[in-house]
Formats: sequence, C-alpha cells, structure tokens
Amino acid sequence: MSLMNRMLEAIDTYILRCLPAKIVSRLRVRLWRGMGARVDAHVVIGTGVRVVGKPGLVLHSGVSIARDATLDARGGLTLERSALIGFESVLLTSTHNSGDIGVPIQTQGMFSRATTVGERAWIGARVIVQPGVIIGADAIIGS
Repeated sequence: MSLMNRMLEAIDTYILRCLPAKIVSRLRVRLWRGMGARVDAHVVIGTGVRVVGKPGLVLHSGVSIARDATLDARGGLTLERSALIGFESVLLTSTHNSGDIGVPIQTQGMFSRATTVGERAWIGARVIVQPGVIIGADAIIGS
C-alpha cells in the first residue's frame, strides 16, 4: 500500500469515521472514491462504518449504510441501487478455509467470493452476510 493510501486510510479510520455522519458522509464518499471504490451519487454512510478493501467496493445510487457496519470488499462487494444496510451488520467477501479436518484453521489460508446485495434489499441490524452470497432485489434479511 502506498504512503498516500496509508494516509487516506488513517484519515478515514481515525478521523472521519468518528465524526457525526451528517458532517462527513460526503467527505467519506470522496475519500473512498480516491482509494479505488466506485461510489455513485446519493449514498449515505453512517458514523463508524468500516470498509476493508475499498478498491473492491461498488455502492450504487441511493445506498444507505447505518452506523458501525463493516464491509469487507476484498473479494468484491456490490450494493445495488437503494440497498439499505442496518447498524452493526457485517458483509463479508473473504474468510478462512476450513475444509481440512484436524488442521488448524489459521494455517489453511483464506478464500474470497464476491457478494451482492440487490436493489432495494434491506439487511437488518446485526446481520452477517457470508462470502459469495447474492441477495435478490427487494429481499429483507433479519438477524
């Protein structure tokens, strides 16, 4: 990671992420775009939202992400038009391999799969979405 990207990541993580959403949502959108994310117009980002792997993130118009959500975009994460992500939800695109019984999970490596949340879908509070899941348009997912 370049020095500039490390500086931008530090600004996002330690400064903008901690300020009220109304003040910094637009700044975070611009910052994330500068770090490789594709973020369309009219996206709302709540306080404390964390993104890992910004170059793999695609947020279409009208997306709303509530406070303290975590988005893992390392394997490719797309939130379609007007998708709503509830507070403290976690959307994953990457996790540990676990197929070798008797072998410690931490030594089995990682895998990534793209994850998509469809148009107007609502991911409720504290939901965990696993790598490779495709959530259809207008779906409602509860914890």
